[in-house]
Amino acid sequence: MGPIAALNSWIVSYPQDVIKTRIQIEPAGTYKSHRLIPDGGFIDCSKHIYRNTGMKGFIIGLYPCLLRAALADGIGIVIYEKTQ
Repeated sequence: MGPIAALNSWIVSYPQDVIKTRIQIEPAGTYKSHRLIPDGGFIDCSKHIYRNTGMKGFIIGLYPCLLRAALADGIGIVIYEKTQ
């Protein structure tokens, strides 16, 4: 059950992680905060990604992330079981 839960959580949260990473790597002030919501540029960055790459832009790099999550959780479960 563990690896499946980890994969599902990454699938759901990955688009938010992409936006967060884009905000972090761009120079400060690249993405403007929403005028009504002080979001640190989250909405502006989302619009920018969607305009340039569509929905695909939010899941670029998801497959390597899922592979890493499956391997890490699988190894974690095996180690946990062996140490009990």
